[in-house]
Formats: sequence, C-alpha cells, structure tokens
Amino acid sequence: MIKDIPTKSDFDAIGCALLDQSWDIVAVLLTQLQDAKDWIGVEEEDAYWRLSNTKLSTALAIAHQGAEFLLKGRIADVSPLLLILNAPRDWPKPGPDGNIAFSQFRTVDAQDIVRLHDGCAATPLDKDFSTSFEALRIRRNSIMHSVNPDLRVNAAMLIDEILTIYRSLMPAIRWVDARREALSDSSASHLWTAEGVEVSVVREFNAIKDLLTSKSMLQNFGFDKKRRAYLCSNCTFSICADDGFQSRSATLLTKSPTCEELHCFICNETESVERNECTDADCNGNVISTEWEKCLTCGGDYDRPDHQA
Repeated sequence: MIKDIPTKSDFDAIGCALLDQSWDIVAVLLTQLQDAKDWIGVEEEDAYWRLSNTKLSTALAIAHQGAEFLLKGRIADVSPLLLILNAPRDWPKPGPDGNIAFSQFRTVDAQDIVRLHDGCAATPLDKDFSTSFEALRIRRNSIMHSVNPDLRVNAAMLIDEILTIYRSLMPAIRWVDARREALSDSSASHLWTAEGVEVSVVREFNAIKDLLTSKSMLQNFGFDKKRRAYLCSNCTFSICADDGFQSRSATLLTKSPTCEELHCFICNETESVERNECTDADCNGNVISTEWEKCLTCGGDYDRPDHQA
C-alpha cells in the first residue's frame, strides 16, 4: 500500500514557500540598493548586480522548483498517483509493514509536467505560461548541471517570472498579501518580532514598482505607472511614520480631475481625498488627504484656509 500521499494543499504550501524564498533573495538585493541610491553611480550599481549574479541564479532555480510544486499540486488535485513516473514493476520495495511511502517514488520530470497537467486538468495552462516555464526550466538546468560563465540573471526578469508563476497558478490571493503573510510567519518573526513586517513590505514593493515595466505593474498589481503616483497616507504616515519613508504607491481611481478616491496597490486601501491646491508655493499638487491634512504630492502639511475650516 502507498502511504503518506500528499494533497494539493501540501504541494501548494511548499510551492508558495519556495516562491517566497526566491522573491526574498531579490527583494533584499533591491532594498539594499535602494538604500544606497543617493551615493552610488552607474558603475557601482552595475558592479553590485554583477556580484549578485550567484544569488540571482540560486533564486531562479528556487523559483522553478516552486512552480514545479504548484503544478504538482494541481495534478494531485485530480489524483496524486498520476505523479508517479515508473511502472509498478520498477516501484520501490515495500517496507516490513508492506507499505511504500509516496516520497520514495520517482515523480514526473519537469520537462513533462506541463503536458501531464494539461492532459488531466479541467483547464489547460495558458500558452504564455507554458512557454515561460519551459524557458525557466532550461535556464535552471544550465545553473544546476553546469558552470556557465556567460549566464546572467536579470533581477527584473526574475521578479516577472515569479509573478507570472504565482498569477497563473495561485490567482485567488494577491501576491502582496501572500508576501506579507510569509514575512509575518517567518522564523525571524517568531524568534524576534513581526513588528517591522509592514514597513518591509512597503519599502520592498516600492522598489519592485521602480524596477518593473508599466506593463508588468499593470498586469500583476493593477498599478498604472503611466499615471501620476501619489503618496499613500496609510503606508507613508502610519506604517512608515517612524521610518520616514514616502510610499508613492497610490493612484486616483479614475482619470477625472474631480476624482476624490485614491487606491494603494500595496496596502490595498482606498482613501477619500480633497481636490484642493497645495498650500506650499513650490508644489503644484491638488490631492489632499482628508484624514491626515497632508498634500499627497509633496507630503507637506496642508494649511487649510479659514473659509475651508
């Protein structure tokens, strides 16, 4: 008898954890660079990424493994036994109790997993995802099975790959929320405190926003980089109050010049704003936080005129 048969949720938990681990490697590199932006030049930044290539390569391999587990989870939802590769004659020998642990079996190879998925799942994978996964698999093999001095892993490309995997295979939960939960449940948070998680998330996704293309941000986060970005009151004046970080992660809900609602892609909050001219002579902004009495263009205090008081 086959025992300890994994479920979809078992594969999903490991797959998401691996994606988060891959993301974490890139996120740490990005926030470190963000902190140094004021004093480094182009040459130093190029050297920084060149020296980070091994870490990025490791992150790529982990991301591929995460995608594999999520795909196995979808197949396991139909039947975990579909994952077993060998014919019964080649199965491992049963133990003294007559049982064989599922983990002892050789399971489907990465090069065949998309075909297996599409052969048994009710909905086949998107062709763009399948193409992306195959390209990722080939690069992962180059990293794991050889030494390729010419292989360079681009941080933006890797972030896009992780987001594509997650968006395609785990569409029900926002990646920002999944990342926040992963940081809150991390070993470091349990050992010390989860107090700084919200600040880390805000800083991290601002760095991601600056890195990714407009198309990628719109596709993955619903954030349009082609439109004016404003400070999010919650992220800037509440979450990062002690840190002093300004989070330009919010856009008006519509393009109307009278729109009075602002939405942040990080904290997912929508706030009411006033469309009044900033009272700072050097600022041309006209989006004012009603709760904080702050200009969400420059971040300065809004000195409300007497007739508005």
